[in-house]
This record gives sequence, C-alpha cells and structure tokens, in this order.
Amino acid sequence: MPRPRRGDDVLQAALGRFYREGITATGVDALTADAGIAKMTLYNNFGSKDDLVVAYLAERDRRFFAQLDAELAQRRDALDRALAPVDLYERYLHEEGFRGCAFVNAAAELPAEHPGREKISAHKARLRDRWAALIADLDVADASQTARACLCLLEGAYVLGGLQHVVSPAWSGHAQLPG
Repeated sequence: MPRPRRGDDVLQAALGRFYREGITATGVDALTADAGIAKMTLYNNFGSKDDLVVAYLAERDRRFFAQLDAELAQRRDALDRALAPVDLYERYLHEEGFRGCAFVNAAAELPAEHPGREKISAHKARLRDRWAALIADLDVADASQTARACLCLLEGAYVLGGLQHVVSPAWSGHAQLPG
C-alpha cells in the first residue's frame, strides 16, 4: 500500500493536536514530531503554520458535511431530515475527548485578520444555508429565519455541552421545528 503524502501526515497531526490542545498552544515542533517529518516538509507542503490552520479548518468542514450528507442519505421524512444537524451535533457531544466546536474554538484563538476566520464564517454560513433548505421542506413561513434561530440555539447548546459535559436531547433545534 502506498504511503500517504507527507502533507497528509502533518494535516492528520494537526487535526488531533489543534482540536485537543488548541491552535496557538500547538507548535510546529510538536506537529512535525507527530507526523514524523522535518519542519521543512511542513513548510514545503503548507507554506506556514497559518496555511496549515486554513487546511485544518477546510478538512474539518469537509468531514462535517460528508457526515451530514451520509446522515441525510439515510433519512426520508422531512422533519427527520431537518433534525439531522441537531442529531449530528449531539453525537459529537458524546465522543471521547469532546472539547466543543472546532470552529468556535479556532475563532476564539485566531485574530480577526487571520485567513482561517474566513473558513470559520464560511462553514457556519454553509451549515445555516443547508439547514434552511431542509427546514423549507417543512413549509415553514420563513425557513431562513428559522434556520438562523435553530443554529443559534444549537451552537449555544454545543458550547454548554462542552463546558458542562451535559447533553439534553430536548433542547434547541427539536424545540424550534414544527411537528
């Protein structure tokens, strides 16, 4: 079996370290040690740590929407489909090592001018828009506004879940959607 590209190795290391320990707390030395590569290999593949952070956020986004798409592929009922983001977030809350939303965590660490901030905003906007499309299938008067409200509640519940390690399935999105 061929060995993955070295860039993939360091991205895998970043996926673990950035989430577990934080972006600013994770140094290039730790990432290169985890990936078993030289620093120059990291810079040849990503240019800078900032570029690696952008790649990390892009990969988190790709994985999230792949999981959401897989979840939606198993659901036929419109209400059940509209609740898929809630159920996916709730599943994350139960994962070992859960530390909250990777995008919210990154937003708390990155300065406003960091290129990763655009990825964070784009991820949340994409989720809101996908959710609005799912909610529209419920014949809600203003699916866009309902999606915004549900996303605010979902994000708040996710933050509280990370802080308190308590999950209540009766929260937020389930309470907002008709049915």
